[in-house]
Amino acid sequence: VEPEPVVEPEPVVEPQPVVEPEPIVEPEPIVEPEPIVEPQPEPESVKPVQIAQLVPELIPQPAARPTVPSQTVVLPPSPEPVEMINFTKPDLRLGSGSWALDDDSATMIDPKALWAKLVLPLGEKSSPSSYEFAARSTGSGKVGFGIHLHGRGNWELLHYGGGDSILVWITSDPKAYGDARPRLQVYRSRNEVDMSLIASTAIAGSAFDFRNYRIDYDTLTGLLAVFVDGTMVMNIDGLENGSHFGYSALRAMNKAEFQKVKITSLSPGSLPRGDKQ
Repeated sequence: VEPEPVVEPEPVVEPQPVVEPEPIVEPEPIVEPEPIVEPQPEPESVKPVQIAQLVPELIPQPAARPTVPSQTVVLPPSPEPVEMINFTKPDLRLGSGSWALDDDSATMIDPKALWAKLVLPLGEKSSPSSYEFAARSTGSGKVGFGIHLHGRGNWELLHYGGGDSILVWITSDPKAYGDARPRLQVYRSRNEVDMSLIASTAIAGSAFDFRNYRIDYDTLTGLLAVFVDGTMVMNIDGLENGSHFGYSALRAMNKAEFQKVKITSLSPGSLPRGDKQ
């Protein structure tokens, strides 16, 4: 009998060693770098500006936009300062209408007045002259205000005329003109009832706002220039007249207010020449 074959035992498998896991390393926190501070320049010392050192030609000025004529016109130098008209002095003459008077203001308070007048006696004056005032209408509808300048002779104050004088007039009349824009008008008055319209033009702004008016008149050359808030809006000629005059007068239709009225002398030849309108 053959012996049973010897069975070789299965080889013993050695167990694999247990591998310990690598420890988890926490990442280092990210440190934001400090912001780099730029060095600030030393502040420059501010030098005060001396107003007297400013050169007027270097300061931009708004261009004047005259209505008549079309070119830009420079306002002539203002006359030397003088005392304003004092409306409480006893030599004023009330022509018509109801006026409330203060030292430097005259207010026409009657809305029904059509040609209210307040006469300003001036003594004996001579041309050329400048008339300055601030004014506005305080009424409604058809309104007007203005000044008679270069009054000559005896004015009886009987009717709507202004004696021998020139009237510079601001009016707003929507019914007559179709809008409320102010119209600047110049009339030649010859007596109590004879007044003829010489020039008329619409101007910007409102008759109901306070504005500064200036009228320069030279009887020798016949030139008359009207400025509103420093801009020439009318420049006409052909108004030659006698040099001497003795009165002026404020005039109003409906309610109006005048302030800071001044009448002063100008240097001969200082008025800008323009075309008659």
